[in-house]
Amino acid sequence: MKTLVLVKRSLVLGACLLALGLATSCSKAPDTELLAAQESLATAREAEAEDYAYREYSAARESLEVAQRLISEQDSKFSLTRKYDHARDLLAESCSLASAARESAGIAKERTKEEALAMIFEAEQALNASRDLLVNAPVGKGNRADIELMKADLNALAPSLEEAQAAYDDGNFMSAKSNAMVVLTKAGGISDEIRAAMAIQQTSGTKKP
Repeated sequence: MKTLVLVKRSLVLGACLLALGLATSCSKAPDTELLAAQESLATAREAEAEDYAYREYSAARESLEVAQRLISEQDSKFSLTRKYDHARDLLAESCSLASAARESAGIAKERTKEEALAMIFEAEQALNASRDLLVNAPVGKGNRADIELMKADLNALAPSLEEAQAAYDDGNFMSAKSNAMVVLTKAGGISDEIRAAMAIQQTSGTKKP
């Protein structure tokens, strides 16, 4: 009889220990998962995902931040009542999103690199075309000041084009593309003004002195 009681007590004790072990396992903070999510986000950031894949990167960062808040909330509770399941799910989601952001950033950066190079070439062509047009622009007493102003504007665009090329060489393709676009737009606008002036000259029959 005593043996049977001891066996029952052992079984009950074993069951309690098992339950306690499971509870402790569920209440253990997801330190490994948190570190993995942080490293994944850091890797995505190094790949410039914040610039080239902002949506995915922001989603990954948000999932990590929410998970960290949940972990802090659970840490403040009694150890046996802590539950980190939702935090673990968010950390896994953050890792997945960060990985996707890293891949998307690589593709977007390569595409931007090609676009920036093409834009720099177009901007250089547009700047040279404006300069050539300006040589043949009709000059008179009424528009001499305008011609000088256009010359100054074209001269001011040259440094911007150099900055675009320097940014491209440094791997800052978004900045290179942006600077080249400014040059292309302004040079094109000046060319339009010169053509309009030349058209007026032809219509009125005036001649360049």
